[in-house]
Amino acid sequence: MKGFWRALPHLTIVLSMATVTFFVIDRINRSMAFMTSEMSKFTFLALAVCALLTSCSLLGYHWKADARSVRKEQKELQKQKEQAEILFRQHEAVREPEKEAEPSDGPNPD
Repeated sequence: MKGFWRALPHLTIVLSMATVTFFVIDRINRSMAFMTSEMSKFTFLALAVCALLTSCSLLGYHWKADARSVRKEQKELQKQKEQAEILFRQHEAVREPEKEAEPSDGPNPD
C-alpha cells in the first residue's frame, strides 16, 4: 500500500500531461475529437480521482506533522519549565543561609 501512495503523485502528473496533450491535439485537429472521446472522459475521471487522493493524503501528512510539531514544542516547554524550577530551587537554597546570617534590625538586647 505504501508503494501506491508514493506512486500516486507521479500518476497524477502523467494523467495531467495526457489531458494537456489531448487538449492541444484537439485544438489543432478538431475532427479527432480528443476532448469528447470516451478515452478522454476516463482519463479525466482518473485524473480527478488521483488528484483528490493526492490532496487528501497531503492534507493528512500535514495534519500529522503539525500534531507532531505541537507535541515536540510542548515537550520542549515542559523541559524548560523543569530546568527553571531546578534553578529557582538552587537559588533559594543559596539565599536561605544568607538570610540567617543577616543581622536583625530589631532592638538590641544589651
